[in-house]
Amino acid sequence: MVLSPIPRRGLETLEGLGDAPPRTFWTCWFGGLIAPALFAMAGVASILYRKSYLPGRYGGMELHGLTAIFMGVACLGLAVLLHFHYFWLNRLFHVGIAELGKLLGLIALLAGMVGVIVRVAFY
Repeated sequence: MVLSPIPRRGLETLEGLGDAPPRTFWTCWFGGLIAPALFAMAGVASILYRKSYLPGRYGGMELHGLTAIFMGVACLGLAVLLHFHYFWLNRLFHVGIAELGKLLGLIALLAGMVGVIVRVAFY
């Protein structure tokens, strides 16, 4: 038996990010506009107020200052990633723009999360 740190369902989800989402009303408008708008609002509020909350299983953690800014960058990166994946990838003529946007969103998401992890672990 091989032990994997990521459950099989998680691997299937990660593998599915390279594929185009189904072309339905809900994936385009909810997954491509409404959900990213909520993450973007949380990210902008986190950056402006320099205060954020990271929920957890046994309570949560309040983030302040630079750590909250990194969390806001991660939220904005996730919003960009979701928007370009679910909204622009459904447009047949904008596949190149969608891939570039997904790459930039993923870079911002990873940079923000690495910043949060480093700040929480070492400061």
